[in-house]
Amino acid sequence: MKRTLLLLVTCLMLLSWPQRAMAELQTAVFAGGCFWCLEHDLAELLRSYWRNVDPLDGGGQFCDRGDSYRPVIFTANADQAEAAEASAQAAASELGQPLSALKVELRQAARFWPAEGYHQNYAENNAVKYNFYRFSCGRDRRLDSVWGDNARSGNAWGK
Repeated sequence: MKRTLLLLVTCLMLLSWPQRAMAELQTAVFAGGCFWCLEHDLAELLRSYWRNVDPLDGGGQFCDRGDSYRPVIFTANADQAEAAEASAQAAASELGQPLSALKVELRQAARFWPAEGYHQNYAENNAVKYNFYRFSCGRDRRLDSVWGDNARSGNAWGK
């Protein structure tokens, strides 16, 4: 009887969990150069975002140059804007740079369109091309020089 009751309570909890999780779901939009290179690395979103871009380069990212490759954090509401600002402060502190040295723009989200089909899951579907591109652009070398041991990591903010 205790097992049945425990199983019933567990099932009820599991059934209600997705509704609570979905109520807390938010959308995050980032621009960080070639989006193929960001797909694999996102976990703790804002911290991981910062450590996967060159925050000191506002003219593009790595070998991708121009306006459409500049680093931007797009926010959908005041809470996201506040979190983005706090993450910028933490990134600047970790890098030992003034906030003004960071070239990642923080701005309100606008309308976006999905990338073409061949861009979707590019890193998974085109592993050889992706890895060659990432290596030849020097992305990981630059991230290592900017972020040190924290590059591409989920480590807590330093300094």
